[in-house]
Amino acid sequence: MNVSARTVALLTYLILPACETTPMMPTPSGFARYQDRDDGLKFLSPEGVVFRIRHFDNERNADLAFWKIALKTHLVDSGYLVLAESDLTDTPSPGYLLTMTAPAAGEDYTYVTAVFVQNNKVVAVETAGENKTFANYEKNLIDLIKRADFLKTQK
Repeated sequence: MNVSARTVALLTYLILPACETTPMMPTPSGFARYQDRDDGLKFLSPEGVVFRIRHFDNERNADLAFWKIALKTHLVDSGYLVLAESDLTDTPSPGYLLTMTAPAAGEDYTYVTAVFVQNNKVVAVETAGENKTFANYEKNLIDLIKRADFLKTQK
C-alpha cells in the first residue's frame, strides 16, 4: 500500500492527542528547534528529518500494553511495515520502541516512534525522514529515545 506524504504528515500530528505539558530536552545534534509550544517540542534537520516529543493525559488510565497494541495496529493498518520493535526497560518509565517504513511521495520513509506511560501521562516520541537521509541520524536519535531524558517535564 502506498502511503501518501499527507498521510505521513497527518500521522505525525494525529496518532496521539495533543500535548498538555512541554518536555524538557536539549536540541538533538544536527537539528534546530522548530516548535516549542503547548503541543510539545519539534526539531528539524536541514534535510527535513523531524523529531517530535509530546506529553498528554492518559485519560483512560491505559497501561503500556494497551498503547503498544494500539500504536502498532494503527500504523500497520495504515500501511506501515514493521522493521523492528523492542521494549524499553532501562528508562525512568517503561516504554515501547517501534521502527517502521512506508512509501510516501515517491520515496521510502523511516518512521520511529516510542511510547511511555508515566503516572497519568503518555509520552510520545516520533521521528521520521526519507530512508537514506534518516540513516544518517538514526543511531543518534534512537539512542536519544532510549536515554529518555525527555521524561522530565516543565510546567
